Amino acid sequence: MSAEELVGMFAFLVEGAIFFCLQEPIFMYIRGTAKKIISWSLVVKIGGSIVGLFWFVQWLRDEFVPQQWEERLRIINLIPHWHWYVRVILALLVCLIGSFEGIYRWNKHEIAPIIGWAGTLQNDAFVVAQEIRDFIAGFITRNGEIPKIYPSNSADEQARMHTAVSNWCVLFSQQFRVTLSDEVEQTIDKIRAQGIPMDYAIEGVLAQPTLNPNSVMLLSGLLMGGGLSLTLLRKVGSIPSSCIS
Repeated sequence: MSAEELVGMFAFLVEGAIFFCLQEPIFMYIRGTAKKIISWSLVVKIGGSIVGLFWFVQWLRDEFVPQQWEERLRIINLIPHWHWYVRVILALLVCLIGSFEGIYRWNKHEIAPIIGWAGTLQNDAFVVAQEIRDFIAGFITRNGEIPKIYPSNSADEQARMHTAVSNWCVLFSQQFRVTLSDEVEQTIDKIRAQGIPMDYAIEGVLAQPTLNPNSVMLLSGLLMGGGLSLTLLRKVGSIPSSCIS
């Protein structure tokens, strides 16, 4: 492969990456995440302060230092004379450390106080609730939306539509019980063991012979409520009666 072909391939990959990142939902997500990391990272703040100090020194040099001293006080002459690749590696390391540090502090101060750290019951409740939502989305992607029943003058057509809905719900129920039912029940039992009452509707939903996305979404909401109750219990030592219903 020639150098021209390599350059063309690299340009194509860069163009594709830029196009991918500029898609509005992805761009908004990347921009929002980057803003959070930067706002919480001490490494980024310290690095920004150092860069600001360098600019201030440069301004002082240009405005107040005699011309014969300007070359000696250039920033490039004040820092160690390393090879360019050493500076690139150091810059990438600083960015990597700053990113991880910012993510950790963001999680510690904004995310963990609400959903808990990984491995805690508080976090497990939210994770299972999200898994239910992901299961519903994945099932619909694979099997389509639940068939709709429309008014019809034909009894055969009505029977066919009801059969299609029943078959869809049976398949949905079977896959949910195999995939998540045990995990949901275990998480609910653990939450109740902490003294947090869970709505009786949970047993009613799980006892149904067939399930549908609406009834399963109820489980997701109840689990999130249990997770929030655990958050209140950990923060204030008790759960306000207004939050239990």
